Amino acid sequence: MRRLPLLLLALALPGAAAAEDAWTTRAVDALRWPGQAPVSAKLDAGAQVQVVVRDAGLVRVRHGSDYGWVPEDTLSPTPPVPTEAPDAPPVAPPAGDP
Repeated sequence: MRRLPLLLLALALPGAAAAEDAWTTRAVDALRWPGQAPVSAKLDAGAQVQVVVRDAGLVRVRHGSDYGWVPEDTLSPTPPVPTEAPDAPPVAPPAGDP
């Protein structure tokens, strides 16, 4: 019986060490169960998530304390590139430049 906790710990460690980050490519609802309506989290475009498991085109992700299933095509392995807001004022060159 003493071996069970050690076995569970050994099984959990490799998964924790192999955490994979991903970012949403668009706003998406993370569903509590695959293919069913209850939404566990609403993710904005560019939200960083941790991949828990991949299965048949769906990905179980963790976002903060929320877990849910999202379509695999809504995730990217790279973070989004920040863009300037269209209404941002122009940046003046530093003093002394011609």
